[in-house]
Amino acid sequence: MSDLLAWDLALGESLLVGCDEVGRGALAGPVYAAAVSIRDLRALLNEADWVSLVNDSKQLTAKLRAELMPKIQAHSSWAIGEASVAEIDSLGILGASLLAMNRAIGGLNLAGAALALIDGRQVLPSISSNYRQRAVVRGDSLSFHIACASIIAKQARDLYMSSEADLAHPNYCFSRHKGYGTKLHCERIRAYGGSEMHRVKFLRKLEASPNRS
Repeated sequence: MSDLLAWDLALGESLLVGCDEVGRGALAGPVYAAAVSIRDLRALLNEADWVSLVNDSKQLTAKLRAELMPKIQAHSSWAIGEASVAEIDSLGILGASLLAMNRAIGGLNLAGAALALIDGRQVLPSISSNYRQRAVVRGDSLSFHIACASIIAKQARDLYMSSEADLAHPNYCFSRHKGYGTKLHCERIRAYGGSEMHRVKFLRKLEASPNRS
């Protein structure tokens, strides 16, 4: 049995939700979050071929994430939330991340009360009274639900950055780095300046850092 699946089953809850976000460390683009609730967790004991591959999205290749995402969606209720670049600049990255996760959980339509497993050290403000919450540090490497949420959030954000954002701002090559601070991205920022996709406070930190060769 998958260790992550076993961790969730050991909680003994009839209804679980996992929530995770991606994009916190990027220089550009929104923060995305996903919320996932597996409809029948024990039924996945018979789906070992793909269930055993579910892990923190950062540990998976893009190809494997793409293969796992529809399987997760087929067995769950799920929703995506995001916080815009303007909201990141206004609220700070932590506040914007919590907002995106709140929106993701708010997009679910579950029958009954659930335990929401939130990746990180903080629970969410203003969440529905239908949810009890538990913050789980490094939850995407412990909980099957949180790992599934991390995969969906990562795939959704990567698709947005590779398509819509990249087409609107071709000078920055978003399809190659998804807005993260790679050498290529930093070179393009220094050549063209920032865009509406870039986080103002993050760029200030970049400008204050030594020039990279």
